Amino acid sequence: MTDLWFHLHLNPERWATGQLSIGRKAKKIYPKLSPDPQLRAYQAAVKEEMMIFANETMLPMMEPGWYDLAFWFWRRRETYQGETRKVTKLPVDLTNLQKGLEDALQKVLFDNDRNVRHIESTLVEQDTETTPLVVIRAKHWEGFNEEEIPHDVWARIYEAQDAVEPLNQFSDAEDVPF
Repeated sequence: MTDLWFHLHLNPERWATGQLSIGRKAKKIYPKLSPDPQLRAYQAAVKEEMMIFANETMLPMMEPGWYDLAFWFWRRRETYQGETRKVTKLPVDLTNLQKGLEDALQKVLFDNDRNVRHIESTLVEQDTETTPLVVIRAKHWEGFNEEEIPHDVWARIYEAQDAVEPLNQFSDAEDVPF
């Protein structure tokens, strides 16, 4: 399959949780976690941009299977006026940017993010002057390539496997001693 390429002129947002509150149901207290409003707005914008892109290019959602994704992020650290002073958003880590985007692409580009077998991300730039951009490459996963792992690493893996004692294995549930 050929690679599918997308570019979204959006400022990437990190995956985050919302506010924690306490609820009551049937006389029991339970924690309640609301979605992060900024993340939800970003994910809605991603979905909207992807739908526009799909309509313009006539690209359908990817066929079911295993997926291989690559993301590149250019993130502007916004500055805004706080209660007492100007505040600049803190830098965010790459894995949270990746997760926020991957969740947004589910049901828009591919069926389920559990079927992603390979994913890689690059945080190209993150600064107050950065022009926001997200670039996405998507394709079907072509399988594991053993040659990506160097031979000396494989040798150490096999050596370590030989040194590990096997776990107790029971052939039938009746053999379990408890």
